[in-house]
Amino acid sequence: MNRRPNILLIVVDSLRADHCSCYGYGANTTPVIDQIAREGILFKSAISAAGWTLPSHASMFTGLYPTEHGADAAGCTLDKQIPTLASILNNAGYATAAFSDNPIALAHGLDRGFSTVVDSWHESHGNLRETAKKFFGPRLVGKAKELRRVLYSKRVAGAKVHGSPRTINSIVTWVRSFMGDRGSFPFFLFANFTDVHMPYFPPMRLARPILASAAVGQGVYSLKQINISSLVDVLGLEESDLQLLRDLYDGEISYVDGQLGGFFSQLDQLGALNNSLVIITADHGDHLGDHGMVGHGISLYDSLLKVPLVVSYPGHVQAGKVHEKQVQTLDIFSTVLDAAGVSRNDQPFDNHMSLLRQADSSAVSGPRELAFAESCGDSRYMRVIRRRYPGIDESRINVQRRCARTDRYKYMLSDGLREEFYDLATDPGEANNLAALGIPAMGELRSALARWHSSLTPTSLPDADTCTENVPEEVTSRLKALGYIS
Repeated sequence: MNRRPNILLIVVDSLRADHCSCYGYGANTTPVIDQIAREGILFKSAISAAGWTLPSHASMFTGLYPTEHGADAAGCTLDKQIPTLASILNNAGYATAAFSDNPIALAHGLDRGFSTVVDSWHESHGNLRETAKKFFGPRLVGKAKELRRVLYSKRVAGAKVHGSPRTINSIVTWVRSFMGDRGSFPFFLFANFTDVHMPYFPPMRLARPILASAAVGQGVYSLKQINISSLVDVLGLEESDLQLLRDLYDGEISYVDGQLGGFFSQLDQLGALNNSLVIITADHGDHLGDHGMVGHGISLYDSLLKVPLVVSYPGHVQAGKVHEKQVQTLDIFSTVLDAAGVSRNDQPFDNHMSLLRQADSSAVSGPRELAFAESCGDSRYMRVIRRRYPGIDESRINVQRRCARTDRYKYMLSDGLREEFYDLATDPGEANNLAALGIPAMGELRSALARWHSSLTPTSLPDADTCTENVPEEVTSRLKALGYIS
C-alpha cells in the first residue's frame, strides 16, 4: 500500500509569474524554483481568485471564490462552517503546521485546522528598531559612498525585515522534531514568505549594483513605497523611479529564491522530501508601473492574477512537463485532497479540478476553460488612500470588479458597468481595451461571467466597515503595518 504523501504548500507573497526566469523573464531571478519546475510540472497560466493576500489564501485553503468564503475585505473572518484544507487533513490523520511571515496569511480564521502555528512576522519585528539603532549608529561616518550604503541598510533594518531565515529555521526545527517523534505519519506544511512584498529593499549584497551611483543610491531610500496599490501619477513617479522599483523587486525575488534553495536542502537532508508533494505558488503579483499602478489589491489585471505555480511529486508527475492551459490557484485545494486520498464522497470538493488530473493528458476531465476572479471595493482600504492623497479620483480604484478569462480572452466588469476586454494572445499586457469593438467572444464571456456570479452562494458577513470590530488589536496593528487599513 502506498503511504500517503507529505504535502508542502509554499507561497511566495507578491511574486509575479513574468518576473520568474522559468516563465521566460530575461534575468535569472529564480534558479531554485526553476530546478523544482524541471523536476515536476510548471503551470504556464495559473490564475489567482483575487488580487491580495487575504481572499487569495482563503480561496486556496477552501477551494471557494471570495464571494463564497467571504474573507475579502480587510479584517473579515472566514466563516467557521467552511472547512479548510488544514481542518480536513487534520481530521484525516495529518499533522498540520503553518509558518508565515505575513500576519494576514494566518489571521481571520485562516489558521483553523493547523495544530502548530508560527507567526514569524511578530517575532521578527520585536525590538528591531532599537537593535538597528545600536548596530548602525556608529557607522554613520566616512565617505559618501559608504554613507549611502549605511543609510540604505538602516532603511532596510528600520522598515523591513527579511523574515524567511527565521521562518525557515522554525520550519526545520519543527520538521526535525516531527520526523523523530511521528515520522510514520504524514504532514501538511504551509509556509508564506513575504520577502518580495512591498516595500522592496533587498539585502545589501543584492542591492549593491543598484547603489552604484550616488543619484540612484539617494533614490533608493527616498523612493515612495507604500504597501497597497496606488496610482503612479498621484505618487509622482517617473519612469526612472519605476525602473528602480523593478530592479529592487527583482533583488527581493533573487533573495527569497536563494533562501528556498537552502530550505529545500535542509529538508532533503532530513528525509522530509521523500514521498512528498511540493507546491510553490504566490497569492498575487504586484503592479510595477503597469496600468499606472504600483503595489496590489485593487485591480484584476494579470500583473496581479497571473502567478507562478510549480508542482513536484516524484513518481506521480512527469518531470519537466509544462502545462500550457490555464488553471486556478484555488485548484490547490482539490489537488492536495486528491493526493492525500481524501474521498470526494466525504468532502465538498471537485476532484476533477485537481491540478494533477488537469495536467494528466490521459485524464477524462478537460482543462479549466474559464477562470474567474473578483475584488470587493474595500472601504477600509480607501481610508488609507484618502488620508495620504486627499481629493484623489476614487472612481479609478474604489470599485468592485470581477472577471472571466480563457486562454485567449479576458473580460472584466467594474462598478458602473464599465467593461474591459482583452485579446491576451496579441496583448498580454492588457493595454488595448477592445470592449467597444463588439467582438463575439466578449459577449460570450460577459454571459459566462453573469452565469458564474449568479451561481455563487454568498457568505453572510458584516459590512467591511464593521467586520474588524472583533479582530484582536494585535492583528489590527499588523494590518496597519502592512498598509492595508488606516
